Amino acid sequence: MADVDLYAVLRAEIQTVLDEIEVAMDDGRLSFKDAWGILFELVDAVVSVLRAIDSLTGEQKKAEVIKAAVRFWDDVLAEKDLPGPDVIIDPIIRAALPAIVGALVDFIVAQRKQNDWPKNRITGR
Repeated sequence: MADVDLYAVLRAEIQTVLDEIEVAMDDGRLSFKDAWGILFELVDAVVSVLRAIDSLTGEQKKAEVIKAAVRFWDDVLAEKDLPGPDVIIDPIIRAALPAIVGALVDFIVAQRKQNDWPKNRITGR
């Protein structure tokens, strides 16, 4: 894994997600479907990057993915206009996000172990 610049890879993955947000918001709003699809892409990207780091345990990697997804919500998605009253919807999503992302990580890892998931975009494994 020494041949891969993890920062450059993660930056490219995040830029792809940000580009998806821009396309999804062509009408000035972001639907829940778009927001969850973007979150899924982000989690998959972060999981791909973290799989390449052998020094972390599976639980440590999962914790890092959750932390990255929550920060992404706070820094990017929370600023977007989602359907419904922000004062109600945003805190509910923020509170549920760690559990949702944790379950999504478990799903992605399980699918990859069964070879039902595409190869890791970073390592090709």
